[in-house]
Amino acid sequence: MARTNIDAKMVRQVGAKDDSVFNAANTVELDNGCVCCNLNGELIQTISQLAEKGPFDRIVVECTGVAEPKSLVDTFTEAEETEDFAVSKVKFDNVITVVDSSAFVSTFMSKEMVEDRPDLADGEGAGEDRAVVDLLVEQVEAADVLVLNKLDQMKPAQMDRLQATVCQLNSRAKAMRSTYGQVELKELFYNAEKAAPGEGEAKAKVAGHGPPTQEADGNLGHGHGHGHAGPAEGTGHGHSHAHGHSHSNNTTAAKRFNISSFTYERRRPFKASRLSMVLQALPANVAKCVVPITKDEELQEVDQMRPMFAPVIRSKGFCWLDAMPKAALYWAQAGNFFEMQGEGAWWADAAASALPDDKAVRDKILADFKEPYGDRRQELVFIGIKMEQEQIERALDRCLLTDDEMKAYDATHGHQRPRQ
Repeated sequence: MARTNIDAKMVRQVGAKDDSVFNAANTVELDNGCVCCNLNGELIQTISQLAEKGPFDRIVVECTGVAEPKSLVDTFTEAEETEDFAVSKVKFDNVITVVDSSAFVSTFMSKEMVEDRPDLADGEGAGEDRAVVDLLVEQVEAADVLVLNKLDQMKPAQMDRLQATVCQLNSRAKAMRSTYGQVELKELFYNAEKAAPGEGEAKAKVAGHGPPTQEADGNLGHGHGHGHAGPAEGTGHGHSHAHGHSHSNNTTAAKRFNISSFTYERRRPFKASRLSMVLQALPANVAKCVVPITKDEELQEVDQMRPMFAPVIRSKGFCWLDAMPKAALYWAQAGNFFEMQGEGAWWADAAASALPDDKAVRDKILADFKEPYGDRRQELVFIGIKMEQEQIERALDRCLLTDDEMKAYDATHGHQRPRQ
């Protein structure tokens, strides 16, 4: 990504040795771009060329610190689904994320953007408008294997707490600890027969929503949403992988450190104005999504809610707003970062012909349907330390439309029913 590829120079230096596996025949340097976006086509072709040179047991693609692994996975998935000849001799295996254990907590709680980090930014704008913590969480959640590095710089209790935290963020990944990145290769490449990795069940479900909606760029009555474009903003469809991970099972380590998770599920829309109050109680910067409140009584109410939301370190999922009945909104919070963006229309607003042909994927989508509103719902996962689930759920319940408000909603939007 950067103008000078230091890593490539180090590899070349090691590769100069006669017995090194990192010789010119076995390694290829891709620069002047990002393999997650503008160089992904070149990456596929280069891997194809390496496969022709083979035989290799594995081809390892080392990405930069700002890499978005889900984009890479989607690139390979698309190539496989379209039977691209370039990937006919390779099979995508897994995503390995190396975590700087000593810096994880400070990075997670930081307010920095990628552009504020010279070690991450390339100076040319690629991905620089993204919060560092958002990128950090994606790299953790997309991993099949998590290598918690710099064990030598951590106290045992600190390392236990960190491992419990990242395993709650991604409960399906295999986690291991290392010093100077020393791990057994067989531990990294342990699962060849599996589904492609992704961000987790909630995000996997939202990718693949129906046609674009004009409401997708809306907000909670005032501001506007920010963030990288979701699939619905382009073609109106994405890739809904039949995989994910559950947040309902807590490990022993998680229980030890009071790290827990729960899913908030309701089949009634939020009142946008009331939800705005809850959002401003989150331990995150929501200024880009709502207009800050100014009335004394509202400020007091938000202040009263802040302690109950303070333990939340991660929340994500679907959101259904009364003011945007057609828009499937994606709520994403990690540390101080927050965004709510449109991911397209609910499937309930799409014709039956718009559903994917793949039966397994189609059945998974239809499993979210429930009369009379189809797949419209609140489905939010919360992860935190010493959370009071009942208090958080009550606060969110107060944002739902009342019975009288639902009657008015149905009178206005009664035509919006799932199409068979």
